[in-house]
Amino acid sequence: DTLRRLSAKDRVATLSVALLKTFTYLMMGDLREAFVNGWAVVEYHITMLWESLLEGLDSERKKKLRDSNYMNLDRIIEVLNLFNKIDDETYRWLLRLKKTRNKVIHELKEPSKNEVEELYEKTSEIILHLIEQQPQHKQQ
Repeated sequence: DTLRRLSAKDRVATLSVALLKTFTYLMMGDLREAFVNGWAVVEYHITMLWESLLEGLDSERKKKLRDSNYMNLDRIIEVLNLFNKIDDETYRWLLRLKKTRNKVIHELKEPSKNEVEELYEKTSEIILHLIEQQPQHKQQ
């Protein structure tokens, strides 16, 4: 909710800090912390894609569709794929890494180095995409 209220520039800055933390923890060998920071960027991106689908809806429907008791991350990923906001490859990747996320968060499991490196690469792509969406970047 806080990130939704930030300007696009501030969102990129906040997410870049999470990406830097992901990289730093990865280099230090703290794979769990690296994964958690990287996953935060992914969840933010999913939320922003979801919000783009909610544009134009009345406030009551938005409230209902933002309620995590009604629409959880699994359902949101499904809908985003159905509406072609994420492609099939990204859909499969999200579902696979979400399983890892659940093990890391709920079972305190350690993710593999490959999973964290893959997550780092994807978060880098997400942030580069957000930077490209910045108005001043489009004009250049």
